[in-house]
Amino acid sequence: MDINNKFVSEFLDPLRERAKNQRNEELSIERTKNIYLATAALIEANISEENVKHLLIKYWDLRPSEANSFYIDSLNNSKINNKYN
Repeated sequence: MDINNKFVSEFLDPLRERAKNQRNEELSIERTKNIYLATAALIEANISEENVKHLLIKYWDLRPSEANSFYIDSLNNSKINNKYN
């Protein structure tokens, strides 16, 4: 019985690990999309740059450099969208 458990474990563990990694990647992508949407909404609402970054750090647990990157990317994207709308 122990040999069967070892075989099943050796077979299933990599599959479980791959599924876990895929799920984590999908969650990370969704989180990033949501941060961009929140940032764009704050910019569109004319919230100051300082307050946008503060809110991103506070509610999304970002480092200041990450908040800055999201802000700049979202600002640039909104300028491109405004140009063509």
